[in-house]
This record gives sequence, C-alpha cells and structure tokens, in this order.
Amino acid sequence: MARVLISIFGSTGDVHPFLAVGRELAGRGHHVTCHANPYFERRVLGAGLDFVPLGTTEEYLGALADPRLMHRTRASRYLLGDLVARSVPKMVEFVRARHVPEDTVVIASATAVGALLAADLYRIPSVFVHLAPATMPSVDDPPTLQFMPRWLPRTFGSVVWRVADRLYDGWLAPAVNEVRRQHGEPPVERLLTRYFFRTPDLRVGLFPDWFAAPPGDWPVPTELLGFAFQDSSGGLPDDDDHEPIDAALADFLAAPPSDAPIAVSMGTANMHSSTVYAAAIEAGARLGRRVLVLTQFPDGLPQPLPPHALHVAYAPFSRVLPRCAALVHHGGVGTTAQALRAALPQVIVPRAYDQHDNGERVATLGCGVSMPQRTFGVERATATLCSLLESPATAEACRNAAAQFAADHHGVNVVRRFGDLVEGLVAARPRLDAVTP
Repeated sequence: MARVLISIFGSTGDVHPFLAVGRELAGRGHHVTCHANPYFERRVLGAGLDFVPLGTTEEYLGALADPRLMHRTRASRYLLGDLVARSVPKMVEFVRARHVPEDTVVIASATAVGALLAADLYRIPSVFVHLAPATMPSVDDPPTLQFMPRWLPRTFGSVVWRVADRLYDGWLAPAVNEVRRQHGEPPVERLLTRYFFRTPDLRVGLFPDWFAAPPGDWPVPTELLGFAFQDSSGGLPDDDDHEPIDAALADFLAAPPSDAPIAVSMGTANMHSSTVYAAAIEAGARLGRRVLVLTQFPDGLPQPLPPHALHVAYAPFSRVLPRCAALVHHGGVGTTAQALRAALPQVIVPRAYDQHDNGERVATLGCGVSMPQRTFGVERATATLCSLLESPATAEACRNAAAQFAADHHGVNVVRRFGDLVEGLVAARPRLDAVTP
C-alpha cells in the first residue's frame, strides 16, 4: 500500500472534496495524511485520516477577516502573493519529511503549489486536482473571470493569459525559485500556464463534463470525474444524511414544499457580504417567503433578525438544500454543485476567484442567474427570485441537472474512480527524472 500525501490550501469548500477522496483511499488500505490548517483538524480526523497542521487557526481566521481576501481587484494578489507564497516552503517540508521513495503519491489542488513543487523536486508521482473549471487556463474556451468575460476574441484571450502569467510569476515565482535554488535547481517561469501544468503525472477535474466540456487546449490527459461531496465531518457523500441537525433548524425546514424557505449562504470564507444577506432577507419578506441564513459570521446580519428569518452557523447542505425553494450564494464550486444536486434555482453573487465562472456556467445551464454584488439590492433580488421561482423553464433545467447526479450515485462513483486512478499511478513505474522546466 502507498503513502498518500494530500496538501489542502483553502476554505471548507476546498477541504471537503479531498476528505472524500482521502477516505476512499484510506478504505483501500493506503496510508493517507492531510496537510491543512488546524481549523480543519476535527474534520480530517473525523474522516479517519492522519493530520499535519499547516500554519495556525489564528492565521486562518486572520486571513478571513482581511478584506483583501474577497476584494474585487486585490483578492488574487493577496491569496497568491501573500498566503499561498508563505505556504510554499511549509508544503515542501511536509512532503520531504514524509515521502518514502517509490512508495508515495502527492495529491494537491491548484493553490497547493508547494506540494506540486516538492513532487517535482523529489520525483514523486503527483495528482493535480482541479476543483473548478476556472483553474484550467484556456484560450479556446476561457473561463469567466472578473477581468475577462468569455465572449472576448481568442487573440485577446491569449494576451490576457500572458499578462496573467506575468502576474502569477510576480506573486509566486520568488517563493518557488528560492526553494528550487536551495535544491540546486534553476529558476522557472510561466508557473501558471506551463510549469505547474507540465509537472503532474495525473490531472483530475472534480467536476463533470456536462458542467464544463473540455476545450481543445486543456492539458492532455485531464480526467473529468464529477463532483465529490462530503459536507460533514466524516463519511462518503451520503453518510451525513444520518447526522442530526439543530432542532430549531429541523422545525424550520419541516414546512410543506409550498412554504419552503429561500436559503442564503455567502461562503465559509466570506466575512464581507452583509449587504447580500440584508437584501435577501428583505426580498424574502416581500415575496412572502421565509429565509434561512447560513453563515459563521453573524455580526453582519440585521439585528434583530425579522421573524421570517432563521440564522444557523452551519448545517450540511445535503440535509438542508432539498427542503429549500432557492439558494442565494457566492458561487463557490462546492455550494454550486450542492444546489445543482438539490434541483434548486440559484442566484449567484460572486466576489472573486472561480465564482464568476461557476455563476456563468449555472446561468448557461438555465439553473439560475449571476450578478455582481454591487447590483444585488432589494429590488433586483426580489425581482430575480420571483422570476426564478415562477419559471417552469428554470424548474425543468434544475430537474435535468439534478438527474445527472444519479449516474454517479451522488458522488460515490466519483471518489471510487479517483481511487482507481491513483492506484493506477501507484502501480506504474515511478518517475526516474525530474521534469525539466
């Protein structure tokens, strides 16, 4: 059996898919260790995996409180140039200290660049996991980013990605190349579109092709498996169905479908969307709908909450969303997938990162609307929700999307196929030469 080193950098939505695939691999007898912030230690241990801390809980909460994390123009620079750059040597040391030559696999997301770097330096087979399509640079079918809508001409897209490459290098190359220098390796450049797209042995997209069909210029091969779910502390996708929920929440959700509430959740890493919550709560009042507010940061909510609204810090989406009428959210890929599985109309209010692209894809499926936070006021929120809730076309599109999940047994087959791919990598001959940058 192999040692599997999983490096996770991000918020709850980034952690959950890796817990699902990690538990699958541990169930096959592999020794799985997760490197993540201590904020997620309970979840990792609850999934039956070994845990190694990355940074401190105070650092994680401090990053969430920093307005740059969700700033319209400064978010990427803060995330990559500050948070991710500082994690690079820690991730390299995590892999160096725990890998066993010819018996180790590294699994990392797009932000766990230190782990991908270590896999290249120490010649360890690696799996680059893309949680969302927006992390795959493409000119043929460019993702919708805040600075680049999808309708731009192909030639302009090429220019934008060259600029993005330079920015990415400016933020991350110093940290990456300092580690390479310490290992006697030459510096590299174009990290975004070349280096980290050439080094992994296996590339996996944890989203389905009906959500994002692979364009011709994605790296080959890229395996698209589907969405992986795990929104409780342990188990495969449906295990959390047996986890009890708060009694007040259970009562709130016990109403008949005609009185199902509108849910609002702007993400576990977002402390800066008080205006969205306020607008959604008021829109619910105008529509005669109750509103379920899911956020760990209640300070930004209207005080006191009106009688038609209930606040809950956290609840498993798989238990909650099937009992709701619609979802207002930030567009994180995990939340987006849960809403698609529950056949819910969505109003997506993106702030940064992959959220704009996910919102555009939901709109293309006919399952919702995406709009900037600056335009999400009470009037527009009310009109948009009313239109979605009364639209037969939207309801049908949502049912069609939800039906797609049955073939994968709601994510169970996804993690099993992931396990098969990793075991195929383990069985293959280990890499003998480092990739030449």
